[in-house]
Amino acid sequence: MANFVLRVYGGLQSLIQSIRLCICVFLDSIANVSYPYMWSFDTRIRSLTHVPKHIFFTGGLNSHNASKRVSYSRRLSAILAAAIDGGVKLFTLYSSHELWHFEEINALLLSLTNELKRLGYTPFISLAVKTVDTQLFKSGTESTESDDESDGLLTPLNILLLSPAARPGNFSRADAIIQLLDIRNSHGSYISHLAQYAGKDFSYSNMVEGFHGLAMDTSGHFIGYPDLYLSFSKYQIPQVHNCMPWMLRCAMIFMCPPIRHYNVQSFWRDLVKYNKARQRRADITKNLD
Repeated sequence: MANFVLRVYGGLQSLIQSIRLCICVFLDSIANVSYPYMWSFDTRIRSLTHVPKHIFFTGGLNSHNASKRVSYSRRLSAILAAAIDGGVKLFTLYSSHELWHFEEINALLLSLTNELKRLGYTPFISLAVKTVDTQLFKSGTESTESDDESDGLLTPLNILLLSPAARPGNFSRADAIIQLLDIRNSHGSYISHLAQYAGKDFSYSNMVEGFHGLAMDTSGHFIGYPDLYLSFSKYQIPQVHNCMPWMLRCAMIFMCPPIRHYNVQSFWRDLVKYNKARQRRADITKNLD
């Protein structure tokens, strides 16, 4: 009898959670229709006291299906563009079970370019496969000056897209960085990477050389652990499997619906939740002093 009651209780909890999720998705879809024509993300985010500086995305970000890949890229690009417009400069996109392929990266690059243009920017997005040319953004900015008058009204924006195999470098010229991580950068790969230095004399710089996600920006301009961890899953379970432990050190983990049901309004709602949680933490810390 007790087991039956527990099963019924668990089923009711799941049903209530599903209904609540469907309501949130429906309301977010309605509110998102007016973006960016009737409200600006940049204006809204100014009302928040605490804004994440580094946002970590994971859970079903990529797909082998062409139509789904385009849809996911558009939704993710809209969120990234809104966050960049709001002042966030560092992002990590982690594929915990698959590799990032060229088709997915290219779709993301094209979608992000279109979204930023829609928000009034002239984006120059550079994809760094292994090494980064520090003069890239200078030539990109100069190229925008030769555009027609309509493009001259747009704000130039330099964005660096780092592949999972990219090496650390001086990225201070970039206005925003989006680093892609996958199973090649997982915790297991990290342990294997450290094993080759067992019993040998090595420096920290030599140890992290070639391993993505540790200290990518040598200039110190973009250093920082993720503040907000957004996990997309229909099961509402955080996708932390194989994630590097230092990426979870300071982040608040939010469970989100699948990326196909997530939009800019949903992202704004999570930022409001993040702001309230950080404010509660600050108030508690202040009262303890």
